[in-house]
Amino acid sequence: FSFIEKSIQRSVSKLLFGNEEAQLSKREMIDGLTDKKIDPVTVSRINLILERCEHARYGMGIDVSETTDLTDTVEELIKSIHIA
Repeated sequence: FSFIEKSIQRSVSKLLFGNEEAQLSKREMIDGLTDKKIDPVTVSRINLILERCEHARYGMGIDVSETTDLTDTVEELIKSIHIA
């Protein structure tokens, strides 16, 4: 699930700083998106995905089909924050 988190982190970094290099915490990403006036529903969905990734990493797990769903959702959300 780190690849999902990294995808979000790179996209948010690009949006906020113009490059994909910044190492942002979950809180920094959410605050940055909020400051950029990204749709609150989109920000909330990104936050939920990051939380689900944390759950998977720390042993609460999610199944393979959910991984596919998360990946599809992340792609959709990344497109939406770059259009906003």
